[in-house]
Amino acid sequence: MRDSMESGVLVNGDLHWLAERPQDSSYVLVSLDITKETFKELELPETLENNVLLINLGLLKGFLCLLEQSDSRVKIWVLQNYGVREFWTQRYVVKDEYGIVYRLILSFKGGDILFGNEFGLLL
Repeated sequence: MRDSMESGVLVNGDLHWLAERPQDSSYVLVSLDITKETFKELELPETLENNVLLINLGLLKGFLCLLEQSDSRVKIWVLQNYGVREFWTQRYVVKDEYGIVYRLILSFKGGDILFGNEFGLLL
């Protein structure tokens, strides 16, 4: 992974960020339990590709999700059982036609997903 976007996603009463471990430069999810004021680590999907350029967190239908962006596509992973690495599920693959950084803004009941970037919104 080459880069990650700033995140601060609220799920399960915890705020989540992407962080880099200093000892091996690997990425991990860090969460802050707001009420207990404690931090914990959550593992990312084991199958993330080596050619990932950017990763970003979001919220999809109430679940923590991860956008894995490579040269030609964006994969959307959803953590369906909070805190269990094996429950990261790849739900969508979106062709990246623009080569821009995507953020998940909103998911609609009908299945449409609203993305955003530094230039505006994409549906």
